[in-house]
Amino acid sequence: MKVIDITHIGSNSPEAKPGSITHNGHEFLDAIRDEEVWKTTKGIIAKTGGWTLGVIASVATEIITRNAMAAIGT
Repeated sequence: MKVIDITHIGSNSPEAKPGSITHNGHEFLDAIRDEEVWKTTKGIIAKTGGWTLGVIASVATEIITRNAMAAIGT
């Protein structure tokens, strides 16, 4: 992902906005779009010592898969 630095004199911390996003970035955003999935994902990754974007996406995808399986009764 390419980002554009929008930090200014009144910023409390560095600020940026996406300039472009990769296919993987789109996949990640799709995986965490649902608020409950994102909330559950954050809870799970908070229990670990380290994570990457790929790990977060995998956790979110697993949550979505489990929700879908529960919805169809398997």
